[in-house]
Amino acid sequence: MTSDIVALIMGIVNTYHDSEVDMKRKMDDERLTYTIEECARLLGIGRNMAYERAKTGEIPVLKIGKRFLVPKRALDKLLEEGKPVASGGP
Repeated sequence: MTSDIVALIMGIVNTYHDSEVDMKRKMDDERLTYTIEECARLLGIGRNMAYERAKTGEIPVLKIGKRFLVPKRALDKLLEEGKPVASGGP
């Protein structure tokens, strides 16, 4: 009987955890902006380089208070319209 109760509780905990994970994924899909650090991770570049590129305008940013945010749509557009690199390397 105790094992049945433990199994029931574990099932409830797992269901709750799964729904939290699903909710976080949905929120991530609905986000409108990324932080510079998140943008850097998505692009596979370092944090400092991302800040440098944001400063030059190569990465589009919005400044809200002290925060710099990268609009998701602008980043998507940048990636879609990216400039091709000449063959033979950078």
